Amino acid sequence: MNGRIYTLEFENQSITNAGGDRDLFYVAPADDKPIKIIGWHLAQFSDVKDAEEEVLRLRIIRGHATVGSGGTPFTNSALYRQNPSDVDAVFTARHNDTTIASAGTAFVERSFGYNVRIPMDIILPERLWIPCTQVQGSVVMRLMAGPVDDLTMSGSLFVMEEG
Repeated sequence: MNGRIYTLEFENQSITNAGGDRDLFYVAPADDKPIKIIGWHLAQFSDVKDAEEEVLRLRIIRGHATVGSGGTPFTNSALYRQNPSDVDAVFTARHNDTTIASAGTAFVERSFGYNVRIPMDIILPERLWIPCTQVQGSVVMRLMAGPVDDLTMSGSLFVMEEG
C-alpha cells in the first residue's frame, strides 16, 4: 500500500426528500496524482423507528468531467491525515452537491443499498479499491433519489492519494 490516506467527512447534514439525486462525495484527482477510494462510513440520526426504515440507493460513479454545485468544498485543513506528517492532499473534493456532477463518460463502479437504520462501515479489500486518475475524470458517491422523508446524515470517505 503506497500513498497517503485522507478522510473526507460531513456531519449533521440535512438530506431532503425534495432534493432528489445528490453527490454525497465528489473527488477529482490532480495531474499525476491518482486516487483510490478505499472505504466509507454513512449514518443517519433522524429516522430511528421501524416504521421509518428505508433503503437508499447509492452508486459510486467514475468519469464525470463537470463538478456539481450546491454543496461544500473541502479545504485541506479539514481533511484528516492518517499520518499527521503527510503533505496536503492535491485532489479536489466536495460533499453534498445538490446539482450532481455531469458530462464526460460515466462508468458505474458500484451500486448498493444503505438501510438508514444501520450505520454502514465499509473498508474495501485492496483488490477492490476504486481507482481514478485525472484522465478518467472524477469519482462520486451518489444518492440516486431523495429519501422518503428528510434525514439528518453524517458520512466519511477514505481516499488514498498516490504520487
